[in-house]
Amino acid sequence: KFIPGTEQDLINRYVYQPLYDSTKVIAQQFFPALNRYLIRGTYSSQAGSEFQLNAINIPQGSVVVTAGTLRLTEGSDYTVDYNIGRIRIINQALLTSGQPINIKLESSELYGIQQKSLFGSRLDYKYNNKLNLGATVMHLTEQPITQKISIGDESISNTIYGFDGTYSSQSRLLTRLVDKLPFISTKAPSSVNFSGEFAQLLPGHPAALNFAGTKDGTAYLDDFENSSSLIDLKSAINWQLSGTPQLFPESQLDNDLSYGYNRARLAFYNIDPIFYNRSSSLAPALADSRNELSNHYVREVLEQEVFPYKQSITGQPLSLPTLDLAFYPRVRGPYNFSTTGINNDGSLQNPQNRWGGIFRRMDSNDFESLNVQYIEFWMLDPFIYKPNSAGGDLYFNLGSLSEDILKDGRKSLENGLPADNDFSKTDSTVWGRVPKLQPVVQSFDNDQTARSLQDVGLDGLANTDERQKYAPFIRQIQSTLSPAAANQLTADPSSDDYLYFRGPAYDEGSNGILKRYSQYNGTEGNSKTTEQSRAQLDLDNSASTSLPDGEDVNRDNNMSQADEYFQYRVSIRPQNMVVGQNFISDKVTSSVKLANGNTQSVNWYQFRVPIRNYQSKVGNIQDFKAIRFIRMFMTNFADTSVLRFARMQLIRGEWRAFNTENSTANVIADPAITNPTLDNSTVDVSTVNIEENGNRVPIPYVVPPGITRQRDFNNYTTNTQ
Repeated sequence: KFIPGTEQDLINRYVYQPLYDSTKVIAQQFFPALNRYLIRGTYSSQAGSEFQLNAINIPQGSVVVTAGTLRLTEGSDYTVDYNIGRIRIINQALLTSGQPINIKLESSELYGIQQKSLFGSRLDYKYNNKLNLGATVMHLTEQPITQKISIGDESISNTIYGFDGTYSSQSRLLTRLVDKLPFISTKAPSSVNFSGEFAQLLPGHPAALNFAGTKDGTAYLDDFENSSSLIDLKSAINWQLSGTPQLFPESQLDNDLSYGYNRARLAFYNIDPIFYNRSSSLAPALADSRNELSNHYVREVLEQEVFPYKQSITGQPLSLPTLDLAFYPRVRGPYNFSTTGINNDGSLQNPQNRWGGIFRRMDSNDFESLNVQYIEFWMLDPFIYKPNSAGGDLYFNLGSLSEDILKDGRKSLENGLPADNDFSKTDSTVWGRVPKLQPVVQSFDNDQTARSLQDVGLDGLANTDERQKYAPFIRQIQSTLSPAAANQLTADPSSDDYLYFRGPAYDEGSNGILKRYSQYNGTEGNSKTTEQSRAQLDLDNSASTSLPDGEDVNRDNNMSQADEYFQYRVSIRPQNMVVGQNFISDKVTSSVKLANGNTQSVNWYQFRVPIRNYQSKVGNIQDFKAIRFIRMFMTNFADTSVLRFARMQLIRGEWRAFNTENSTANVIADPAITNPTLDNSTVDVSTVNIEENGNRVPIPYVVPPGITRQRDFNNYTTNTQ
């Protein structure tokens, strides 16, 4: 143990504290000076009779196997599977002899991609019997796979030429001179031979690699084409109703209906393209369809509206699917059994105190090794029709989130409910029913008639059972509701019914798209069989999912109850929609031709939220090594708000920031400056490209001088720069 102060030099030299209190990724990033040693080792073992050649489609007869110096015979000593690249030794004597077995092979696997051309010519001229002259020229060219070549992978276009000549003649004079030497007498004729060669290599490169119209070739250290990649979060089917966030005090309650008292309705969906094809006989009926399809919050969004510099593969305008969140803070959400704060029409009072949230699993959990840097999304201006709206907040949670959506410590699984309606196989909770046994498979019972007994939602209760379970709640609240509101509540006490966006109920009233999706995320009846769909809606398929709902979002047969996460807040208010503030990094203003013939300008905003700049954290979470879930929830809204996301993704980078803490020890400065001072500067690593940020404000991104956008000759597009 070193003594601080007196042995500080030894401490600085030999103590590697990050080895014990940091992860490998953090230690490499923040303490690179300590990354000094590399441990290597070798091992040997008794091999089996099979060897993988790490190649496929090997040419027949190209494999040579030797045992010591003895060349083995294919068929008698070994066999080769040339398709998958595997050798099997069938001569057992070789395996027990202890002789080293060496395998050599040829594989064209790595050479069949790049096209190479070799041309050559040889000229010989016999001037006479004594003098011969010759010339050789050869040209080798490689066609580059891409216009941007990395250092070490440069394609060549080389020419080599050379001249040679030989002169040979007999010399009688030389014979006489040799004869004059003492003791030497020769009768054989002497000859004189002269030969010479000259060659020169003219190195070159394909013209496709020329830089900015010059003849100078270019190789890239990094062209930044793959400097970032994304984890897409835009598919609505992967999201599910979430439990109450820790931001709300009722989240601390357990096995108590008050846990869901402030939950309002949040619809999340990707609008089906069938609404936009009005010529199709399957298109649902819409009242005043032209104006309905001109509503910015349900209309079709074209790719070039958001990304004007992006070219479609087909050359035709492409529709851009969006993830839509429709938050109704005045509408009672699923499993909200509050009897106070309710208006006569059933709407909720104090909408700013309500919330609605969804969450999903993350397939890749280690954000540190992946170097996930941002939550990034492109969002349509939510205040087109309400510029004076008060707005609200959109929250993100990253980390471990409780899967106990109806908090009672018991795991609810629809497929665990008895298919024979035997309630002795279930336990009762304050919310409803949960299975006693864990189901073996993650699917419904094979008996299609049992679907109506299992597909009943997270509470494990069908509507008829809900009316019995929540009879006290219904009696207490009916006195404050109008007859219409009371009937609506009694029909679905848990407010968890699923309604498909097509069908007679919606078509007869010619309901709009927002209304059609308002109950699309219910969990009771959302997995109808084909027979049920045909009987109820005259459709072959009206299910939103074929998987049973449950409190096991990541399908690991476990229900996580831990709430340990980082929290981020994005303000959704008109006054905060400013580039450079509120995580907004870019804005695109597009002029949109609507279905009703009008043209209107709209704004799309790019938000980029650094995941390490969290607003707060919940629980004992320390790093980003185990980010199992992500949650979004909306709150503080006074009226209905619709958020449309053209992109919703996590951004991971190939580059990492060095010395992000601005540590003096890691400051790289002029050696003459012995003690560099800190300037409180920061480093922000992000990516921009011409397709998304060509109209960026205040500084638009442009293609750097001399750089030509790479063309994909298989279609009409040029690649992102």
